[in-house]
Amino acid sequence: MQQRTMPRAALWLMLAGLVVFADAARAQHYECSEETYRKMRPKVESLFGSGVLRKDPHSTGAVLVLDTYWAQLTASEKQRFADRLVCAMAGTGKTLSRLTLKSLATGTALGEWTAGSLSVR
Repeated sequence: MQQRTMPRAALWLMLAGLVVFADAARAQHYECSEETYRKMRPKVESLFGSGVLRKDPHSTGAVLVLDTYWAQLTASEKQRFADRLVCAMAGTGKTLSRLTLKSLATGTALGEWTAGSLSVR
């Protein structure tokens, strides 16, 4: 009995299609719409005003985050937080190429947001 297998080229094309689809879905995830910007801008300004967030005096591409605030967020909440923070900072239809989130207490990196993906340290 002969076993049928999928040709390697077809398998690689299918996998490449999944990667492209996942990248497209990710790109849509962090796109800054007018509605998201209008909702998030005042919230982010409030976080800056209350001391939860501070601009990093040593880097234009970094924000200092209150450690207790960051620690209470789950991984998915951290991703959403970073996406919305970037939207509020960049503006409608725009994005930042990179944003480093640092500990307010120590200045060490807590996470790096790059093109819609947050890597947490």
